Amino acid sequence: MPEAHHLTDLQIAIMRVLWDRGRATVAEICDTLRPERGLALTTVATLLSRLEKRGIVAHETRARQFVYRALVTEADVRRTISPTGCSRATRPSS
Repeated sequence: MPEAHHLTDLQIAIMRVLWDRGRATVAEICDTLRPERGLALTTVATLLSRLEKRGIVAHETRARQFVYRALVTEADVRRTISPTGCSRATRPSS
């Protein structure tokens, strides 16, 4: 059975940036989410740190900045969400 990756809506939003971009810094994630969420850099950095401790993301240091990447796929996260929470992890159709 796969490990459960229970994520909040905000964590899923952060993960979507990483899934779309492949890799991103805290500032890049913040800039991407700013129009809809208006998050502080420290908030995003804290959430990424917590996700890293859970083995969901990893970072490398480039030019004194942490560059994060997802260690789990969107499909991995979708598989572990209950049917009632499915809409949170699926992208809206465009």
